[in-house]
Amino acid sequence: MTDTEAERRAHAVARLKQQRDYYQHVVVFVLFNGFLIVIRVLTGAGFFWPVFPLGAWGVGLITHTWDTFSPNSPSERRIRREMDRMTSAGVPRRPPRFRPGRSFSWCAPLRKAPRGSRPRQAVRTGGTHPRARAVTTINMRLAAIAG
Repeated sequence: MTDTEAERRAHAVARLKQQRDYYQHVVVFVLFNGFLIVIRVLTGAGFFWPVFPLGAWGVGLITHTWDTFSPNSPSERRIRREMDRMTSAGVPRRPPRFRPGRSFSWCAPLRKAPRGSRPRQAVRTGGTHPRARAVTTINMRLAAIAG
C-alpha cells in the first residue's frame, strides 16, 4: 500500500465510524423522544411538553447531520476562488501575527521603568488615552502599596 492509499483507507474508516455514530444518535433520538411522547399520551396532559426536548435535541441532531454529511475539505475550485477574492480585495497573504513585547494600541504609551528607578511602576511616555492614564494610575498605586 502506498502512503496515499493508506491515507485514503484511514480517511474512509474514519468516515464510516462517523456515519455509524450518527445513525446511533438518530436511533437514540427516536427511541428516547418516542418514550417521552408515550408518557405524554398516557398522562393526558393538555400541553404537548415533549416539544422542548425534541426541539433542543433536534438542533444537536441537525448539527451532527451537517458535520457527518457535509464535505470535510473544500474543493480546489473553492480554494482558488477564495485566493482570488483575497488578492483582489488587497488582503495580505498571511494575517499579521501577535508579537510578544508589542502592546495593544490603548496601552502603547506605557513602558516599564528603567532599572534602578522605581520598581514595578509603569512610566507614561506621552500617551493621552484615558485607559493608558488609568492603567498608569493603577500601576503607580500598586507600586506604592508593594514598595
